[in-house]
Amino acid sequence: MPQTNEFQLTLAPIPVVNLIPKHDQSADCQTYCEASDGHQYAVKQTTDSSVFPFTPFDELFCYDLAKLCGIAVPQYNLLTMPDGSVAFGSVWEASVVANGFASVFNDVMGGGNTFISKQKFIERLSAVYAFDLFVHNEDRHFGNYLVRPTFNSYVMIAMDFSRAWTNLDCPIDRTRNTMKPPYLPEVYISPPHQAKDHGQDSNTKQCARLIWSENNLGPISGGFFFRTLNSLLAISEQQIQSILNRAPDEWCDSARKQEILAWWLSEEKNRRINMIKGAYQNGALV
Repeated sequence: MPQTNEFQLTLAPIPVVNLIPKHDQSADCQTYCEASDGHQYAVKQTTDSSVFPFTPFDELFCYDLAKLCGIAVPQYNLLTMPDGSVAFGSVWEASVVANGFASVFNDVMGGGNTFISKQKFIERLSAVYAFDLFVHNEDRHFGNYLVRPTFNSYVMIAMDFSRAWTNLDCPIDRTRNTMKPPYLPEVYISPPHQAKDHGQDSNTKQCARLIWSENNLGPISGGFFFRTLNSLLAISEQQIQSILNRAPDEWCDSARKQEILAWWLSEEKNRRINMIKGAYQNGALV
């Protein structure tokens, strides 16, 4: 892949000094750790799941892509694991609001603005929703948001893209064929979750149906929905190349990276964005 000095930025992996026993119910995060920088991390590795082999790559790509769209995501680092492999580490966020999404949602629905005003809540969710549709994220549930206090307000952070992007054959499948998934992930793939969940409506679809109903938040913010999609349209070849350069080849080999870049520069990316735009109608998706 051609490279220029301007876009050869990489992340030097940070050594892991201590593995932490798994302490939650997450099915897609198998490992937690402390690294030499003193931070604790939620760790994603290529060996976590044979069903979703590109998880570290997809996490890095989607985190960086989201930041280019003005969406808050956790900080991350590359980690050198005790066995010498390189993993994706999402910095463990401290001082977050307990049950953050539910706390904000219930406050807003009760007419309060303890955390975020209703309008800001709708705007931020609309931006994340548009982004999730683009990267075909099937697993946007209420536990995949963090709410953290800032100087005099609160920020809502979208985390976890384990079940999105190339793991979900968007834009290419495992053999590098270009795919055309629908704008909304319809079906949930269970492994390593319970088999009874396999084939149900995706978490993204279920949660969208609830929060955007007339009895809850109502219409999507078209301004922020379309702003996110237009931000994706404006992302340059150099910016995508920079993201790809940061991902270790052991996560995504150079041939796959080249196919992703080629797709980004093709009309297929524009068609996907226009398909999502076309599904929007009067604050809802049809």
